Amino acid sequence: MTENEDKRIISFFEEYGRNEIPDDGFSQRVMRGLPSSDYVYKQRLNRIWTAVCAIAGIALFVLTDSVAVLKHLAANFVVDVFTSAISIDVSGVSFVMLAMMFLTFVYVAIYNMITSDN
Repeated sequence: MTENEDKRIISFFEEYGRNEIPDDGFSQRVMRGLPSSDYVYKQRLNRIWTAVCAIAGIALFVLTDSVAVLKHLAANFVVDVFTSAISIDVSGVSFVMLAMMFLTFVYVAIYNMITSDN
């Protein structure tokens, strides 16, 4: 901005910025609608209840030995993924097919970069 524009903006706000806007009691209605101390009490009660439920959930998790169950699930998942990976038959895949697949991925990536809006 130029200095002239700055002066025009400042003079505009000096001229129109100090005028009172009639709101027909709107400000008072807004102030009455703000949360009261009852709302604050309910909000605190809600936080306490959330903390109690979280502590109960953690206690239930520990007391039911859920860590062992999670370890068992993770071990089964790893075994299933490994078994699925080694069961893939790649005997019919040639070098030419792999090269064409790679070139297709590169082409699509370059096309997406060129046509993207960013």
